[in-house]
Amino acid sequence: MNTIIRNLIRDFLKSEEIESSDDAKNFENFCNFSIISSEYKSDFSIEDISMGSTQGIDGIAIIVNGNLITTTEEIDDLVVRNNFLEASFIFTQAKTSNSFDGADISNFFVSISDFLSDEPKSTQSTEIKRAITLKEKVWEHVSKMTKGKPICKIYYVTTGTWQRDKSLESRINGHKSDLEKLSLFQKIEVFPCGADEIQQYYLRTKRTTRCEFTFDKHIVLPVEERVQEAYFGIVNFAEFKKIISDDGDEIKDVFYENVRAFLGESNNVNKGIEATLENKEFDIFCLLNNGVTIVANSKTNKGNKFFIENYQIVNGCQTSHVLFNNKEIDGINQIYIPLKLIITDDENIQNKIIIATNNQTSIPKEQLEAFSKFQKDLELYYQSEQNQRAKLFYERRQKQYRDKDVSRPRIVTIREQIKSFAAMFLDQPHTASGYFSKVYNNNREQMFISGHKFYPYYISSLTMYILESFFKTGKIDKKYRIARYHIIMIFKTLSQKLKTTPSLGSKKIEDYCEEIKKILLNTNKALKYFKKSIEILDSVPSINIGDQKTLYTAENTEALKSKMIKLK
Repeated sequence: MNTIIRNLIRDFLKSEEIESSDDAKNFENFCNFSIISSEYKSDFSIEDISMGSTQGIDGIAIIVNGNLITTTEEIDDLVVRNNFLEASFIFTQAKTSNSFDGADISNFFVSISDFLSDEPKSTQSTEIKRAITLKEKVWEHVSKMTKGKPICKIYYVTTGTWQRDKSLESRINGHKSDLEKLSLFQKIEVFPCGADEIQQYYLRTKRTTRCEFTFDKHIVLPVEERVQEAYFGIVNFAEFKKIISDDGDEIKDVFYENVRAFLGESNNVNKGIEATLENKEFDIFCLLNNGVTIVANSKTNKGNKFFIENYQIVNGCQTSHVLFNNKEIDGINQIYIPLKLIITDDENIQNKIIIATNNQTSIPKEQLEAFSKFQKDLELYYQSEQNQRAKLFYERRQKQYRDKDVSRPRIVTIREQIKSFAAMFLDQPHTASGYFSKVYNNNREQMFISGHKFYPYYISSLTMYILESFFKTGKIDKKYRIARYHIIMIFKTLSQKLKTTPSLGSKKIEDYCEEIKKILLNTNKALKYFKKSIEILDSVPSINIGDQKTLYTAENTEALKSKMIKLK
């Protein structure tokens, strides 16, 4: 292992707060993170893709409709929400060896074939069992795969140099051919990676979102002092592709601030956009479309050549996706898209733009407010924490801490905030395991409410952070991680000696949370309460950690609560 790789792994371990001297495991986690980050641009936990002690496969990521899936419930939710299923399976294997070994490569492919079989034999770890369950759930929705069968990507990594050895290439092609005969995938790609390749994958995770495009038909808009520059005009699709995709192959994750996200091709608006494209009415597309709004932190230009960094498409998500999905239509580059480009690093202005550009849609106003004023105040509350052991960072905007010296486990995304809060303070761990927007929509009148104290939101995140650290260090068996939302609900009640949770807007809730915080910051006490929580979880006959479905029912949550009541 060369010096560059060692230093990058050291940087990775620090950023993930991993303390380990196991070189092989550290390299495995480093590779899993680097590779999956290239395929999935949002945040994820390394534990969600690691296969633990499984022989032959180090990492499996299943991405459905643009989301990295960890539960079967999420798959069902996304199919209902989008009315289609588009999936990718990513397999990784990492070896610290400085050479590519044919036997190891073969073992990797044999393990993948076994995983994909109807009756897998290698099911010794909790992680592989969970991945098999997810795989089976994907295939249950085969009728919804209207865009084609899933894609399979296979990464085999060493610390050496891939030299395109003919015998190894022949071996790989043979195994790839065997997988293709299963007829499970529309495309299978294999990527042998050496030290140079894995270095580049990791370094890409450090880069900010940027692009260069020609914006030759625009006017300069008058702006106030908090906005550096603003432009309005039209841009042809050949240039627009540079904004929304990486080399034209995959769409970028630049829609994080867009409240709606992509609604799928079955959505009526999107059907209309697609019909215009299929009928090749390119000359009127610009007249029919409301256009795209981009907010960027910085911009430089030489004439009409614009270079923007740290940008988000805050309105125009549907247009962007439909255009990208139809990019092969002959003549589509003739299309012009209305484009508004605003350069500002002022968060208040950014929030106002997001709300204004989405306010005319079907999104309820209270949902827009939940993602603006309350969120900003909550972020400030997190920032006010002075105890470094308890310091967390609330991330309202994706990657906002990328250039800061902040470890990833301490960053709390809006998605994770919604889930941990719903589980711990709304007693809904069974819904927290599903897709986050469903959790929010089902509880939107109970969270992010004006008048709520911020402490419960923060303490739910801190509780999850401490619990995850116990999983990471092995103080709590990782097999229970699948039930982490149930565990934090039980922990809250146990740590408060079964007292009823006060109103979320009262002074009493702050005292309540302060008591929980004192326990969390006492490692021995916190571990004791978490282990007791797991004992209670295990004592409910209808809950089986090995069967995810038992964690998704309201009945089992009520069974847990009843068990705790009996402890009084």
